[in-house]
Amino acid sequence: MINIVLGTFFGDEAKGQCVNNLATEESIVVRFSGANQVGHNVQHNGLKHCFRNFGSGTLKGAMTYWSKYCVCDLHTVLLEYAELKSQGIVPKIIFSPECELVTPFDVISQWNNSSNREHGTVGTGFKPTLDRVKNGYHLTIVDALNYQVLKEKVYNIERYYYNFTSDCPVVKLDEWLDGIYKMANLFPIKEEWIIGNYNNIIFEGSQGILLDQKHGVMPFCTPSYTTSKNAIEILDKLGFEKDITVNYVCRPYITRHGNGPLLTSTPIIDVNDPNNQWNDFQKSFRACKFDVDLLIHSLRIDKIYSEHCNHKIIFSHGNELSKDLIKDVVDKTGYDLAMFEFENWL
Repeated sequence: MINIVLGTFFGDEAKGQCVNNLATEESIVVRFSGANQVGHNVQHNGLKHCFRNFGSGTLKGAMTYWSKYCVCDLHTVLLEYAELKSQGIVPKIIFSPECELVTPFDVISQWNNSSNREHGTVGTGFKPTLDRVKNGYHLTIVDALNYQVLKEKVYNIERYYYNFTSDCPVVKLDEWLDGIYKMANLFPIKEEWIIGNYNNIIFEGSQGILLDQKHGVMPFCTPSYTTSKNAIEILDKLGFEKDITVNYVCRPYITRHGNGPLLTSTPIIDVNDPNNQWNDFQKSFRACKFDVDLLIHSLRIDKIYSEHCNHKIIFSHGNELSKDLIKDVVDKTGYDLAMFEFENWL
C-alpha cells in the first residue's frame, strides 16, 4: 500500500493527522519536501504532538525516512526526540546520506533577511541553506560523520560564503560542531532502497500545492516542490508504478498564513485555530470560504506528476462540512463519493 499525502492549498489542512490515521507500526513515513519548518499536529491515544522532523506516524510506532529532498537541522531532531521520549514514545528515523544540513549561519541569515521575512518564512534557515547549496557550499549528513571534514566545511561556510570576519557572537561553534558530530553518529543513514522493505509506505508532504516553487505565486512561495513530484521520482526509481494513491487534504474552507494572495474572491471568514496563532515569522492566520475552482486548479497541477495514480480528496474538520459543498465539489470535479474521505478531527 502506497499513499502520498498532500496539502491541497496553502498548508495547515491536517496532513499530519491523515498520515497518522493511515499509519501502522509496520509503516514507513517518507518526508520528501521541506524541512523542520513544518508543524504537523497529531492526536492519538490521548497523546498530542506537533511533528517537525519525525513523520506523523510516529505515535503509532512507524519509521521515518528523511529523504534527500529535505534539508535537516540535527539539533532540532535531537530536541524533538527528547520531547517524544518524555511522552513515552521512542521515535525511529533513517536519513538519506544526501541530506543537506542546516548550520547556525543559515538560520541567522534568515532572521536578518527582511525580504525573506516579508514574503513568508518560519525562520528555520531552510531557504538560506538551499541558496547556499545552489552556490556549491554543500554540507551533508555524511560529512558530519567525520569531525575534521565537518569542521572544515562549516568554517568555510562561515568565512567564504557568509563572509563573517570573526566568530559570530551568538554561535558557540566548537560546541555546535561537537554536538552535530555526535548526533550524526546516532542515527542510521541509508539509501532510498530501504523504503522498498516496507509494505505500507506513506509519503508525507509539506505545506500545500499552491505554495510550490514552480506552481505557486512568487515571491510568496516555499523554495521546494510541494506537489507529488519528488515522491513520484522516488517511487519511479524504486520501480513502483501501480497502486499509488494521492490524498489531497483540505478543510471545508481555505487558510493561509501571513502575506501572499489567497487566489480566490470568496468571502473572508474568521477561524479560531489554537494550532495556528499569530507569530513573528508567519504573522496572521487568514481564511476564506471554499473555492471549488481553486481546488480543481490544484488537482490539475498535481496530476502533471501523478496522472497514473489513484486520487482521493480528504476533508479534515468534516464536522464543519456542509452537504451543499460536498455536492458542489462532486459535481464540478467529477469525483464520486467513493473518492472522498471525511475526518472530524480538529
